[in-house]
Amino acid sequence: MKNISLRLVILSALLFASGCQNCLVAFVNSPVFANVMMPQAFEAVSENSKSGGTTHIWSDGKGHTRAETTVRGVKYASITDFKNKISYSINEATKTVTKVPLLGTPGEDPSAHWVACGEKIIDGHHCKGRRGTRGGAVMEVWTGDDTDCTVLATSDGTPVHKLKSWKKANPAASMFEVPQGYRVVDMGALMQRMREPSH
Repeated sequence: MKNISLRLVILSALLFASGCQNCLVAFVNSPVFANVMMPQAFEAVSENSKSGGTTHIWSDGKGHTRAETTVRGVKYASITDFKNKISYSINEATKTVTKVPLLGTPGEDPSAHWVACGEKIIDGHHCKGRRGTRGGAVMEVWTGDDTDCTVLATSDGTPVHKLKSWKKANPAASMFEVPQGYRVVDMGALMQRMREPSH
């Protein structure tokens, strides 16, 4: 995954070029990318101090998640299919869906060196932690044994992602389906065409 940074730069440029700025915000801020495929069905709410946004997330326990993030009063939505390694960012205002290949392993930046950093109770959740370093910054991700998702993530000791509520749920299958009638922008196909030699 040495080219992940370049691919993210290309992805960002393509998203902005295609008028999908909102899709990029949803892709970057979604807590779906803070976790590996979640093995149980649940509904949760988290806060992201970087964006100032609140995210509502659902998992069906079968490899699908849906996240709806509100940032400064604007709502963004994304659906992730971990089994097929695809994320869909939904822009209701423009009736478009941006199909994006998952880059690397969610929650583990390949440019960082990750090590276990112990166990502790956070807001009543027994958590196991991982610590990663990149460019001098120290990141910690604490995953709940009961939630199977991130309870707390910090950067240089400052919280950037915090779980506010979690409960078992049985979300409808339709929540993880791409809306019909929306225009689909396939970023994977666009990136593939960019990699092909020009004639």
